[in-house]
Amino acid sequence: MKSIKTSILFIAVLFSAGINAQNYRTVILNQKQFFEHDSTFNFVLNPPFAFPTENNSPIKVMYFDSSSTIQNGVSRFNFFTWRYPSPVNVGNCIDLNGASWMGTRMHELNNGNDLFFNENNDTIRIKTNAILNNSWHFFNYANGTYIKASVDSIVWMQKANILDSVKCISLNLFDSSGVLNTTGYINGSIIYLSKSNGLLSTVIFREFPQNQQFIYRRNLVPMPTIGDIYNFDVNDEFEYYDFCGPNYNYNKIIAKTFSLNLDTVSYMIKHYSNSNPIVDTFNIIYSDCLKPFYNVLPEENNYSLPDSSLLNNYEISIDSNFNYKPIYINIDGYLFPRTQTDTCYIYNGFEPVPKTREYVAGLGLVESSSDYTLMMGSFCEQKLIWYHKGNTYWGTPVGLILGLNNLGNTDEKIKLFPNPNSGIFSINLPENFRSHTTRIEIISILGELLYTEQIESNQLKKEMKIDFLKAGTYICKIISDELIFQQKIMVIK
Repeated sequence: MKSIKTSILFIAVLFSAGINAQNYRTVILNQKQFFEHDSTFNFVLNPPFAFPTENNSPIKVMYFDSSSTIQNGVSRFNFFTWRYPSPVNVGNCIDLNGASWMGTRMHELNNGNDLFFNENNDTIRIKTNAILNNSWHFFNYANGTYIKASVDSIVWMQKANILDSVKCISLNLFDSSGVLNTTGYINGSIIYLSKSNGLLSTVIFREFPQNQQFIYRRNLVPMPTIGDIYNFDVNDEFEYYDFCGPNYNYNKIIAKTFSLNLDTVSYMIKHYSNSNPIVDTFNIIYSDCLKPFYNVLPEENNYSLPDSSLLNNYEISIDSNFNYKPIYINIDGYLFPRTQTDTCYIYNGFEPVPKTREYVAGLGLVESSSDYTLMMGSFCEQKLIWYHKGNTYWGTPVGLILGLNNLGNTDEKIKLFPNPNSGIFSINLPENFRSHTTRIEIISILGELLYTEQIESNQLKKEMKIDFLKAGTYICKIISDELIFQQKIMVIK
């Protein structure tokens, strides 16, 4: 009986060792994997390192789409990125086929070693078949210092809707004599390597080890079509700020029609501007709605040479703006040769080209700016500051009278004074409010209704007392049968 138990235990140990020793996968060929920066990371560079600010997307995509056989393994390739050839050559000739954030390539060797390469062609090693407590040199510095990787644990982990077996690989800095450098910034950082779904956390290979920031797997980000970006619905409302005016503009979708093949959409839009207080309407048409908005991945090359051409590279960002919708940010500028026969291309990211163009699915162009300060002494910026879609509200409206048929006949204006105030202020209503019952709402900048009061018909002046509220910025919303008015008020104490 004892020998049977011993045999069973021996088999179980072998089975466990076999599972732990299996090659886990850093790369999944032809599969897009999305990563984002850790927002809590304190950005430290070692040594000081100048990164190009163009073509460096906050949300990155790992994508290897081709491979070739090498001795003892396979070499896998990803897309190219235009960039400066080295971190110290910012402003010099552009490398038109530079390494993406994943490096120029990776080698998947038969012995379980996956090799990545930084922009200096230094090797970064991940042992996919390492078992629990195994260690190896993850990266070697020229002076003998090295970063050691160790498999600390193998666990089941859920990340970005992925549930998989994961090797937790810690990184620590050691000096040339093998003594732990307790001041190493990377010490304790963890690479998560899953069995079937690739890396769940990793370094930015191209810039490692100068940049020791980690990025982490996140849920897929949709790659929108043109129709997705300009997908508005009837009664959608938008307010924009135009720095060049300065003007505030309000648009409301009042009609929407499609072509028979659904590749073209036409909108009728009601428009009002504080610089021209007359409601008008206009039509706008978007075609090729079924085509991708971008034909490449974030940071991937998208230009045509040798002609001097406007770039169409882009980045993706997601933050609290626009209710955490993905923001697709065009990288505007030109690549052009210094001379007609020169193979050295220069990046021109300043005037007379736009500085930014940002898009959000269902919101369209949410921000655009252009800089002509040297040529014309002017800078222009237009940005979305408020929207209403269905039951969703975002931002803060600025006090336009919204979507009203009789607005053009209203010469008098609603007045709130004083503003700022101590919580006590007056509201004067125009004459066309006399026949309407009016409701006053005080709303926090987060959209929470804090106070409401009614003004009876024939009453055109109202003293408001909201001095029970804390000092801060609020929205005063005035609602009648036909009119809606919103304006920021500031309570000072």
